[in-house]
Amino acid sequence: MLAYRHAFHAGNHADVLKHIVLMLVLRHMNAKPKPYRFVDTHAGAGGYSLEGRYAQKKGEYERGIGRLWTRNDLPGPVADYVELIRRFNPDGVLSQYPGSPALAQLLLRPHDQLRAFELHPTEQKILRATLAGNRRATVYDGDGFEGLRSQVPPPSRRGVVLIDPSYEGNGDYAKVIATVRTALGRFAEGVYMVWYPQVSKVEAVQLPLTSAGTASNRPASTSSRLHFGAPPHHRYAAPHDIPSTSSRAIRIADLKSPIESPILTELDRDVVVRRECVIGIVSGIRFQPDGALDPSSGTLATHNWDPDGGVLKPAGYTWAPPPGA
Repeated sequence: MLAYRHAFHAGNHADVLKHIVLMLVLRHMNAKPKPYRFVDTHAGAGGYSLEGRYAQKKGEYERGIGRLWTRNDLPGPVADYVELIRRFNPDGVLSQYPGSPALAQLLLRPHDQLRAFELHPTEQKILRATLAGNRRATVYDGDGFEGLRSQVPPPSRRGVVLIDPSYEGNGDYAKVIATVRTALGRFAEGVYMVWYPQVSKVEAVQLPLTSAGTASNRPASTSSRLHFGAPPHHRYAAPHDIPSTSSRAIRIADLKSPIESPILTELDRDVVVRRECVIGIVSGIRFQPDGALDPSSGTLATHNWDPDGGVLKPAGYTWAPPPGA
């Protein structure tokens, strides 16, 4: 919504989480020489003054980047993130905070691409000024939900998408789901980052259940989450592969195809990035009297497996249909 101004919230705890993860994801992408495209669907302004009236009104940055600024005992990734923010504050005084496109601009290589969408005219003006002179960056005056379709797949078939709308209106929640599904259908190899707030809205609770296939039983609070998804390479995927990041039991009714439920790792306060291939073994299946599968039966045990490290061979199995089936 055009009424939303991120300047009120720049540098708060949610920005810290989002930007640490963004930094780690882009550095992971940089490990391979092949170029990639970074798309920010709701880019905001390129930078924010922490001394301006918007940031000073509630001082949210003081409970975010402000708490880290003078620390010398930070974990490695957090310390690296703070060093990036220092590059926007060369005099050592915390007065400026970068938006996601500006932070990404520091991390992208000369042959990588940056695509940013922003509708708010004031934010867009600042964004264009921030990215001016960068020939690999393009700013679009448009809706990122709609615009993403034109950006995937990129020519290199490598890409990172950050979806971070304002969620000021309930419609954003449904648009996030629809946008991710459409993007996955066009570019399943992409890495998708979806930020969402934990607030007292039904839509906020339902979004992770729908987009990630994972449940959250935590009460609403003033915290945030980011879901990071990297679908498996097509050579590992089959119509009924079950991506998973834990070994918990999963009901048969929960099993979905990779397109409906991509690999998604919840990043909540602790930063964990996984790219694992897992094998699932289903056991304990029961059938109903009419021969139909009992959806409440069966458990799935998952085991890590490196597809390049060996060959899978079945040890044998025995199965017969139930009487009358």
